[in-house]
Amino acid sequence: MSTTLPTGLEAPPQAFVSPATRMWVTIPLLVLQSIFIVFAAAANLGALIAFAGWFPGTSAEGFETAALFAEIFTLVFLALTGIAFISWHRRLIRNLPAVGCPAPDPSIVWATWAWLLPIVNLFVPYRSFQQIARNARTASARRPTGLVDAWWLAWIASIVADATSAVLMRIPEGPTRRVLEAGSTLAGNGAELLAAGLALALLVVLTRGQEREAAIVAAERRAWVTDPSGVTPPPSMPQVASPPALARPPRETTGETSQDP
Repeated sequence: MSTTLPTGLEAPPQAFVSPATRMWVTIPLLVLQSIFIVFAAAANLGALIAFAGWFPGTSAEGFETAALFAEIFTLVFLALTGIAFISWHRRLIRNLPAVGCPAPDPSIVWATWAWLLPIVNLFVPYRSFQQIARNARTASARRPTGLVDAWWLAWIASIVADATSAVLMRIPEGPTRRVLEAGSTLAGNGAELLAAGLALALLVVLTRGQEREAAIVAAERRAWVTDPSGVTPPPSMPQVASPPALARPPRETTGETSQDP
């Protein structure tokens, strides 16, 4: 009788370590960043109203000053949040072998440095998070790949809005430029808020999802070692069969196909 563990159930090179601690470090920083984005959006809305002349006599100078300070604090917390978020991301990658994905692709080194490389950071971290999502499960036994897609699209939208604002600064000074620039900046604030909200959901869903997956893979591994024939484990061992709500969806270790319905 063979005692070789099936693919995905091999003993991982290191034990699973919950990413919850890093999640709880990241969440408050992300919330503070979001608060300053709200302040910036309110100030930019005021500037847009003043530039557009919707309320005659309204001055844009005070709104522009408020938006500048809000943007500065937003950038400070963006840097702090980014450091904490990447640290959390690295923990998720390190845990992949413990949830049945022995070969993370991209590797932890490449996925980390990719965040700092223009253009590359639009694709490589997304691939990494898709692989993490395909090896995690929600409470309803789904793979949260759709959440990764939504968060990534919102983040890309915020980058596009910021780039648009930079391009508009090259237009000759005038009322039209001020209105367009304030409008694109406000749109960028909206996209940033959406991305921040989805990032909060991603932090919780992937952390809890990976914990669930690790527990199930560990139970399957123990059951197989105890009874490699594949029959029902003895009463002393954890039962591998899950209730219908937790039926195990297929795991992918490579490829890009989403498992969300």
